Amino acid sequence: MAVDYSEFCYTNANKEGKNLISGLKANKEFTKFLYIARIEGKQVRKVINLSKLQLNKRDLIKRANEEAERFYRKKEEEITNASSFSMDTKFEYLANEYLKNKCPANTKWTFEKEKMLEHYIYPHLKGVKASLIKERDIDKIRVSMETSGVWKQNKNGCSPRTIRKVLLQVLKPILEYGYRNGALRRIPEIDVPKKPKKKTVKNGAEKLTILYKSIHTLYKNDPFYRALFLFALFGRRWNEIRTLQWSDIDFEKREYTIRAENSKIGEDKTFVLPNDIAEALSHFIDKTGLIFRSPKTGRELSTPKKQMEKLRESSGIQELTLHYFRHIMATALGESGMVNTVLSASLGHNNSATVDNYYRTANHLRGSEEATQAIEHIVEIEK
Repeated sequence: MAVDYSEFCYTNANKEGKNLISGLKANKEFTKFLYIARIEGKQVRKVINLSKLQLNKRDLIKRANEEAERFYRKKEEEITNASSFSMDTKFEYLANEYLKNKCPANTKWTFEKEKMLEHYIYPHLKGVKASLIKERDIDKIRVSMETSGVWKQNKNGCSPRTIRKVLLQVLKPILEYGYRNGALRRIPEIDVPKKPKKKTVKNGAEKLTILYKSIHTLYKNDPFYRALFLFALFGRRWNEIRTLQWSDIDFEKREYTIRAENSKIGEDKTFVLPNDIAEALSHFIDKTGLIFRSPKTGRELSTPKKQMEKLRESSGIQELTLHYFRHIMATALGESGMVNTVLSASLGHNNSATVDNYYRTANHLRGSEEATQAIEHIVEIEK
């Protein structure tokens, strides 16, 4: 039988219902009550009918309060038990709980994890009980990724770096979370490709100077790409550059901020704005929106492949990629004698054992200030 919720008009906000607990409503006669509560994001409700009891209003309210509290405790136990982990917990549920409780919301890295789950892990483990996942199941993921990917650039197989990221930075933390919370008794072995060696840079200071001069020569009349590549030269990742907005730039303080959602470490980072970049930005400054918008779509700019090719040719650094800019900067500053803590802070690192607590928090700014001064000294910028 349908319930007419409109009849419940008295709450603890009314004078007549001042003794009702929060969430409990009564009809005019105070013989029927409607209780509504929210438990772990789920709404629960119950109609309490006391019309057959020969009690005065005060006792009816007391009984209704007691019934509502019992109902709440019962539902809370049911929902809590239903959402807890057990040996029957499916991997998909475990992964969703891990993302919800352990990963910063609305960040690029969390979004990337979700995509990796969807494309590489769920096809093999989505409906499997977490407690039944074996080493061979993980091997299937690795072998599958070695033979084919989901994007055009990795259709013939994913790189060892991508496979390691999927298995060690996405799958393993989820399994560890399940182990700590009773969803599996042991974490299976995870066999991953050997960690690829980072591209080494020889003569970092020399290459930094060559690249700096090439940027200024090639883009003398193009402040858009001059600013973009200078950001890379001063240590910014491509994702940080392409998501920068004008509101992130403080020209008065000569600072800029990489917002948490675009930061690999999931927190805001503030850096010094080098004079060269500020000057380039001043030629096409705007008040709102992305700084590096695509001229075709007005949205985030895609990787500037044609411009990178021009820079390779101009600089003679054939191995040059946007990420290689960071290696050049790090090597050049290391050669100049910069201590690791300052260098790590200027690069935006936050979890390195070499970064002390002083640089872990607000002092990406101080680290980048020292790094900027060192770079300007290396390339002998005239003040």
